[in-house]
Amino acid sequence: MRKLLLIFAAIGMMAGFAGKVMGQGVDIPTAGEDITWSLSEMKLVGVVGTPPSLTFIQPTVAGDSILSATAATSYLQYTSVVTGAKLRKINVAISGTVPTSTKLYVVAGADAGSGNGTVGTASDVRGLVGSATALDIVTGIGSCFTNTGSTDGRLLTYTWSVIPTGWAALKTTSGSSIHATYTITDSQ
Repeated sequence: MRKLLLIFAAIGMMAGFAGKVMGQGVDIPTAGEDITWSLSEMKLVGVVGTPPSLTFIQPTVAGDSILSATAATSYLQYTSVVTGAKLRKINVAISGTVPTSTKLYVVAGADAGSGNGTVGTASDVRGLVGSATALDIVTGIGSCFTNTGSTDGRLLTYTWSVIPTGWAALKTTSGSSIHATYTITDSQ
């Protein structure tokens, strides 16, 4: 009988000890976990605003040349995340045909400043005369964003003008259009 009492006493003590180990009356003041993350390279480019419409300006005096047509109604916006010291650029190419004896060029203005990061440097791109060859318009882009408002990014100014030596081949045109494609790529 005494053995039986000792066994019951031992079982009771173990049950009491197990209850304390399982959180009854034991404080655990801190906890933690590992957090992992990743940020992949990214590059996005877009044009917002009103597509430009260019019409030569008729002179007001006989004998004057027609004036170039200019439109600044759209903005180039982009986001870039690079690895290390890598840089990117944005180039522009056109598809379609610029009318004979004329030239089209585009200038990307200064960044509006509402984004952040290494937004690069704009360069004049002149002579997009029907060439599908891509020409750099912004270089030196690192990790950055230009923001997404209607006037954020870089103002694009298009100018259409007559080639000074091309008057003999100049012909009327109406309703014609070309397409400008902007592409963000890694710099070489």
